[in-house]
Parts: sequence; structure tokens; C-alpha cells
Amino acid sequence: MPIHFPNMRFYTLCFSSSSLLPLPIRICEGNRSMKLPFLFMSQEKQRTMDKEAVSVEKKEEMNEPEYEHPVQILNADADSNKFVFNEKALHSIIVKIPKSIPVSVLSVVGVFRSGKSFLLDFFLRFLRCAAQSDEIEFTPSGEIPKWITYGGDTLEGSALSSEEVQNKGFSYRGGSERNTQGIWMWSEPFIIPNSHIDGGAMCVLLMDTQGMFDGQTGQMLTTSIFGLSTLLSSYQIYNIEKRLQEDHLQHLALFSEYSRMVFHGDDSKRMSVRLSMRGIRSNAPMLPSSLSFSDALSSNITGALTTSFREAAEKKKEELRKQKRKDAPFQQLDFLVRDWQNFSDETDMTQCLKEIDEYRTDVFKERTTADLKETRDQIDVCYQNVGVFLLPNPGSEVMRKTYNGSIASIDPSFLKLLGFYVEHIFMFGLMPKLINNEVLFAEDFEAFAVAYGDMFAKATLFPKALTILGATAEVNNNNATRIALELYKASMEVKVNEEHGFLKDEEFKKLSEKAKESAIMLFNKRATMGNKEKIDQHREALLASIEEERLRYEEENKTRDPAAFIVAYIVPLTVALVAYMIKVFLSTTCSPWSNTCRSTSDFFSSLVAFIIISIGLTNYKKLNKLMSSLLGVFQILNNGGKD
Repeated sequence: MPIHFPNMRFYTLCFSSSSLLPLPIRICEGNRSMKLPFLFMSQEKQRTMDKEAVSVEKKEEMNEPEYEHPVQILNADADSNKFVFNEKALHSIIVKIPKSIPVSVLSVVGVFRSGKSFLLDFFLRFLRCAAQSDEIEFTPSGEIPKWITYGGDTLEGSALSSEEVQNKGFSYRGGSERNTQGIWMWSEPFIIPNSHIDGGAMCVLLMDTQGMFDGQTGQMLTTSIFGLSTLLSSYQIYNIEKRLQEDHLQHLALFSEYSRMVFHGDDSKRMSVRLSMRGIRSNAPMLPSSLSFSDALSSNITGALTTSFREAAEKKKEELRKQKRKDAPFQQLDFLVRDWQNFSDETDMTQCLKEIDEYRTDVFKERTTADLKETRDQIDVCYQNVGVFLLPNPGSEVMRKTYNGSIASIDPSFLKLLGFYVEHIFMFGLMPKLINNEVLFAEDFEAFAVAYGDMFAKATLFPKALTILGATAEVNNNNATRIALELYKASMEVKVNEEHGFLKDEEFKKLSEKAKESAIMLFNKRATMGNKEKIDQHREALLASIEEERLRYEEENKTRDPAAFIVAYIVPLTVALVAYMIKVFLSTTCSPWSNTCRSTSDFFSSLVAFIIISIGLTNYKKLNKLMSSLLGVFQILNNGGKD
């Protein structure tokens, strides 16, 4: 039975026994089925893209270890209540991403000691297996995925494992003391296919965060860690233990509201109110009056609403809910409930998925109590999609302080449901990071991440929303300027190049005007954040840069002018011609017994040869163009100068 996320579905997977290859896979929904394109790119294609992404010289320049490892991009100091953002560490990851592939960021947040790093290490296994295999199959329902054991029988990252195993994953350990501090990202990006975007592929970055409510970190710092993680993520997993309680939703509403302020520019006074628990309940958005039944109930008609009116109201309500989700600043949030104890039969995958679906429906159903309703509305306006998934306890051995990462010690029921969830994320749910409804590529993502990180690092407690909004707008408009200028240059280089040859003034002018128009249109489409004055400043900067590039292309085009080529060779060729004429004259007039005359003649012969050989050796390619230019000049002369 399928389980529904908002705007997404889990599907039953069907396999053909006669198929020699697992692709394409057929997905069944009821009595209907559809085909998926390939799900993972081949090993050869992965290697090709890796070579394009980063060179050995860049790795040596950054002094990186040769093996994959977690990289701390942000360190949170609980004593001083401040951040230290490591821009260099982030760049060491971003530089490995091909420029043409959009970026997706998957992060895990939640209470400390709840298994976030443990979960991420399974994500790593899946992505590594996908990157190295030519044939990856969907796991049939009720089976443990083969990728679970990819890499060995010991899960990477365990603090009790060997140093080699420990360094291959996000660090985790048993016990009650916190393990992860700040925000960490995996050093290697993973490239996976996505048929829903241009190019058919995207880059995945994994992010691990410090646990919340560890007794050592204040609420402001905790809020900031969650806020930065939310700003950077396209898919966020909120890790929870045992059950999804009302306080979990309230905490999420608080953290998400702070993050949402980035996109709505609230002032610091109102932000302070919202960062209190009372603020959550007093500032949640109200439903539009068009959704209220008050007009109908206050009319002279007594009794219940008619069915048609109720249906129309519900339809209007659902349309506005969808619009709110579409306009929400953040993309995907999953509540992942760990150690769930209420499955009726953990061995029955179909029944478990049905119960997960029912549980999600129950958690997010309409509430009549004001504070409960407001909390859910707050989450609804922050995220485009919200899902729920449940995982049973992984087993008593895993919960012990002495657990060393043994896969065999993990309960099979946990592995089956975990496998299903992981495959859902990477095959269906994950999408590129969006800001201002624009897909981010490596350079864009790094610019936003650095801007946000600097804001958090420089803030006394937490950045003011207007400050972050300004930084977001500045980075967005800078990116719009850069991309528009790149479009102008690319448009010009189509014809202003060595292969195409010289462009006449009128043709060059038309090409430049058309390229400039396209660049300005692209800029206007993307530069939509911030006030008009700031956008106009970026537009003026773009126009100035375009003019500089136009002059550069104009000079480059002039070097290919046939007349310029002829002028460049007139002097040496004239010297050679005069020397040749003198040589001929001396050869015909010199006495056979005059050594001086013959030596002079030989000198001019050598001079002619020297000039011709020098021109030939240093300007071989230009000589070919010279001949073409001369032919062009002769054609123009023959046509009476009409061309």
C-alpha cells in the first residue's frame, strides 16, 4: 500500500523476471504503472565527471587528505555564544563540483545523541554504492538492501572502530555525551541522476549538525545552528526519538520561523518576541478571511452549512494551502521518528508503511485548539513539503556504549525500513537547492553559504533578519550580474573567434546589441531581491562590464581585419622585394671578376631568404589568414567595392 508525503508518494516497485537489466524500472500504483529512466549513472560517467570537477593540483594546493572525510565548516563556541565559519573548508568541497551541475544539500538535525551521524553513514553507503556500480536495483519489499553491506560488515564512523574505518564516516558513538559539534559536511560530493531537471544530474552534499538541547548550548546558539542548516539545505531531516510530540512541533516552528525571517525581513524587536515560546503562539499567521465560515454562520439561515458550500470552502482552503507551500522559502522537511515502538508487525513492510501513512495524517490533521492549529500553520508556511517516517529500534546491541558499528548487530526490521526510506530520498525526494525560485550551482551555493556563515559568525547573538535578507539579496544580485555577463561573453564568442574570422562593423554592432539585450533580460529575471536602488546599481555595474567586454571583443575583431593583416606585412615584404630587386640588378650587372659585387648580391639574397623564412616560421597561421585576406580583398576589388 502506498504511503503519501505531501506532493510525493511512495510506490510499490515491480520487477520483470525476464529483464536482463534492472533498468528501466517499472513503478506500479494500483493497476497503473510507469517507467523510470536510469536511476544511477555508470561508473565510467561518474569518473568522467569527477575528472572535470577537480584536478590533482587543486587538491595539493588545499593540502587535503587523499581519503574521504568529514569537514567542519562551522564551529559553535557555547561559552562565547559565537560561531567560527570555515570558508576555506567549504571551498575545498565546492571546488570539486562540476560547474554545470546543480547542488542539493541533505542535512540531519535533531536532539543530541539521537543517531543523526549514524543515519548519515548509511546515506554514505548508499551513495558510494550508487557511484561505483553500473547496475543498482530497487530493493524488493521486505528485503534488506544489498548496499547496506557495501564497504564491509562494520559501519563507518564508529568511534570504537579502527582509525581507518572511523575516518570513512561521520563520527558516532554510544553513551550520553554529545559527539558532533557545529556543522560538518562530507568532503566528497556525490553526483546522481535526476530526470526532473535540465542536464539530468545533480550533486549531493551531506550535512551533519550539532544536537539540540545538550545541556551545554544556549537556545539562541541552538536556534542559529538550526537556522543556518535550514538556509543551506534543500532536504532537511528532523531526527526525533520515540514519538512526534507537540513540543517537537513547537520547537520546529520556533526555529523555522527564525529561518523564514531571512525571506521576509522582519525587524529585530519582533524577532525577539518570536524567539520566545509565547511568541510562537501569538505570531502564527492567520488564515485569510475568505476561509472563514463566520459570514454563513452569522446569516439568517439557521442550521448546518450546505454540502456545496462546505465543499467550495474546503476546495478554496486547499488551493490556498498549496499556494502557501509553493511560496514557502524552504523545500523539504521530514520528521524521522526513531525507536518507534508501536508497529503492529515490524516484519510486514506493507503494514508498516500503512501505519506510517496513518500516523502522519493524524499528526497533521486539522486542529480546533488555537495553539495547536497555529503551530501546524507555522510549519506549513515555512516548508513546501512535510513528510513523516518511522523507524523501529535498531536493537539492544546498537544502543550500548560498546557498540562498534557491526552491521550484524542491527535488527533486520530496522535495516529493511531504513533501506526503503533511503532509497525514497535519493530516487524520488531529493531536489536541487532553490533560492528565489532559482536552482543553485556550485558557485552560487558557495556565495550564499559564505554570506550566511559570515553573518552568523559576526553577530553577537544571532543575525538580524534584515541583515541576512540584505546579504541574501546582495549575493543573489551579484550572481545575476555574473551570469548575465557570462551570457553576453558566450553570445559574442559564437562569432568573434579565430575560426569565424573578421566581422564588419555593422555585423559586429548587431551581434553586440543582441547579446547585450539577452544579458539584460536574464539579469532582470534573476535580480529580483532587495530594493530597487540596489538592483539598479547592479544593473549599472553589469552595463559597465558589458561595455568593457564589447571594447575587448572589438579590438580582437580588428586584429582579423584583412586590411590590418596587409598593413602588418607591408614593411617586411617591401624590404624583401627591394632586396630581391637589388640582388637581381647586381646579378645582371656585376663583373664576373668583382668579388665585392658578388658578395653584395649574395647578401641581399640571404636577406630575402631570412625575411621570408622568419615570416613563415613565426606567422604560419597568420600567413594562411593573409592569403585568405588577400583573396577577400581581390574579390572586393573585382566586385567594384560593392561588398
